Amino acid sequence: MLAVNLGTGSIREALNYLEYCNFKDGTTYSDKRRRNGREEPYRVRTWCLGNEMDGEWQLGHKAASEYGRLVRETAKAMKILDPGVELVSCGSSLNTMTTFPEWEARSLDETYEYVDYISLHQYFDGHEKPVESFLAQADEMSDYIKTVTSVCDYIKAKKRSSRQLNISFDEWGVWTRASKETVRECDESPWQQAMPISEMVYSFQDALLFGGMLLAILKHADRVKIACQSLLTNVSAMIMTEKGGAMWLQPIYYPFADTAAYGHGYVMDCRVTTAALSHEKGEIPLLDTAAVENGDEIAVFMINRSSSEEMEVSLDLQGYETETVLEHRVLSSDDPEAVNSPDHQPVRPELKDGAVIDGGKVTVVLDRLSWNVLRIKVK
Repeated sequence: MLAVNLGTGSIREALNYLEYCNFKDGTTYSDKRRRNGREEPYRVRTWCLGNEMDGEWQLGHKAASEYGRLVRETAKAMKILDPGVELVSCGSSLNTMTTFPEWEARSLDETYEYVDYISLHQYFDGHEKPVESFLAQADEMSDYIKTVTSVCDYIKAKKRSSRQLNISFDEWGVWTRASKETVRECDESPWQQAMPISEMVYSFQDALLFGGMLLAILKHADRVKIACQSLLTNVSAMIMTEKGGAMWLQPIYYPFADTAAYGHGYVMDCRVTTAALSHEKGEIPLLDTAAVENGDEIAVFMINRSSSEEMEVSLDLQGYETETVLEHRVLSSDDPEAVNSPDHQPVRPELKDGAVIDGGKVTVVLDRLSWNVLRIKVK
């Protein structure tokens, strides 16, 4: 997935970029790529049409209808050049943007028949909140997806269209405190080496919120078809490195790794009854969960959001014969602000016993403030 520049860029520049990446040879930009050392084309299938163009911080920021018209004409041209590409129109940069969701409605009114996805971005912070309120922000992400889906379907109805537009949640995560001041290392050779920036240290409670955001994406897998982590290493990342030294894993790595490993197959329709806490925006369900069936295995992802109480959960797998519990993986900590470092990594998953099968139901106890993956073999 690459992005063309629709801020200071143009339709012609987007076409040149596409030609450079996807044409084999015999054109100005494909031959330029070959001279640069890449004989075969990159064959990039998915292209974002600008980035966060609703944001006034962007050079070339546009109003929604203005952006929509530019996207429509760029999309028409790109699909003539390479009919196999998928195109992503910019949605809102955050669910708190003053233009949300009007931005989606106005821009899609121009672009709906020409693009394949609309993008969403979201970052959450808020360590000053009570931990349950901090974790409940994942529910806001779920509401965000529902709202944008509704806008897409409204425009579909308005245009009497047969096309369904899906969502690309191509930038998301937790925005927490930085580990150190930004260091400039490029003074001697300006622009030759990027400086460290936004190298954040993530805590255990950040990992639980990150996991909740993953579950929000899973629960809307019918419409969220792309959900990238654009920041993998060092910059706001789950994998950290030291110059000439160690590599280590931040707490947010583990929910991502578990979901990547076991979140394959069919997302189940889960009906959950759970205790809740009241806060300023309503009630906070203390159990957050999603389940995925993959052949003879069901993976149930669960977060106990309670900061004080463990939780007994009973799973009724209707229509399945439960054979055995394969694994119960748990990420927990007594300290919500616990962090990992090169020399000390206290926040790591462990395996637990104790899940019980009785009469087709599976009962398991979740630690307070914990991320859990329960893998169950079924018929």
